[in-house]
Amino acid sequence: GALLDHGQTRYLPPQDLVDHVIARDKTCRFPTCSQLASRCQVDHTIAAGTPGWSTSAHNCGPLSGGGCHNAKTHGRWQLQQPAPGRYVWIAPTGHTYTVDPEIVGPIVQPAGPRAGPQPALPPGYAPSEPSRPDRDTGPDPDTGPDGDTAAVLRQGAVHQ
Repeated sequence: GALLDHGQTRYLPPQDLVDHVIARDKTCRFPTCSQLASRCQVDHTIAAGTPGWSTSAHNCGPLSGGGCHNAKTHGRWQLQQPAPGRYVWIAPTGHTYTVDPEIVGPIVQPAGPRAGPQPALPPGYAPSEPSRPDRDTGPDPDTGPDGDTAAVLRQGAVHQ
């Protein structure tokens, strides 16, 4: 294991922390950038010297040099990291952009039935037939004529 929170004891993130952030985030965290994290600078979300800053996984993220890093540092964009790997950018116009963590995978499902107890279905629900793309089954029973799932749920409809 690696130490992922150095508090305010050091400014530059050590290599173990840099490696963790790169593996977690995979790309630059600016909303429109896809630069590989390995080619980015690992930067503090809350700047050093500002109340609440730390050199830690929950306060560091990859930003590509130039535009992305400068947008935060000099371009009046605000950056928050409410959870490690989840970034909320606030543009100078006030618009908010959320960059969620990258999916880690592949997630491999075991073959055959799952071992252990199966999750219970909500009252009134029964297991549905497997999908059969080779035949038309008509409209989706979980949605109303305009595709409104919530309206069907408000009416108390039950998928059988």
